[in-house]
Amino acid sequence: MYANNSYRGIQNNSGDVDVTFGTASNQASPWFTQDAGRPGWYGMGAYFVNLLNGNPPWVPIDPRRAAFAAPRPAPAAANTYVGSPAGNPIAASNIVGANTFYGRSNSPVSILSYAESKFIEAEARLLLNQTDASVQTALDAAVRASFSKVTSTSDTFATAAKQNDYILKRATISGTAAQKLETIITQKYIALYLNPEAWVDYRRTGYPVLTPAIGGATSINPNGAIPRRFSYPNSEVTLNPNVKDKSSSLQSPKLWWDQ
Repeated sequence: MYANNSYRGIQNNSGDVDVTFGTASNQASPWFTQDAGRPGWYGMGAYFVNLLNGNPPWVPIDPRRAAFAAPRPAPAAANTYVGSPAGNPIAASNIVGANTFYGRSNSPVSILSYAESKFIEAEARLLLNQTDASVQTALDAAVRASFSKVTSTSDTFATAAKQNDYILKRATISGTAAQKLETIITQKYIALYLNPEAWVDYRRTGYPVLTPAIGGATSINPNGAIPRRFSYPNSEVTLNPNVKDKSSSLQSPKLWWDQ
């Protein structure tokens, strides 16, 4: 996948690599199937929902909010979006809803996207030259591609004017190189909703700045810190003689690129 459009690569949203699903029960999206089989088992996190809500209140609401999240169920007020603090489950907004982009029975699972390629380009250009105007150009294209893919024209928070205002106030780089990188990665974190690459970016860059879950300390994560890796399953430790560190945890040994 090339970020530079003069080479072959994803040129726009039509080139996205998505796994598609049907509406029949044996064809449905895994996120929809999970919720249908285990209703109420999971909800959306407070940090992410707060980003969508535009907290603090003078920041614009994310145009993708209704595409990513269903409103919190009754008795909450209509169109109330609430996330659950990590480790403290509450009746939170859910991915599954009639109008959500990724929560319907036939919703796609995104693997690679044009938006992601433009975020990669923005970060790469920043690392080469933090004053390069092309950094903002790539970031703008990435966020707009995300808007275009998931939002509905009927959403009053996703109008062209609302999108422009959001980019001006939430997706315009400024300040130090670190602050610019934080803006890029935080916007990528939102756009790559449900994609595990967001976890990779967090481990690479430390952005967005997250708080460990309440009560997250376990035998394989004694300090309760945000996991850096998966531990080896017992079957792997028992049956694979090539496993060198049989006492892996959610923190160590770190992957080679995370040293």
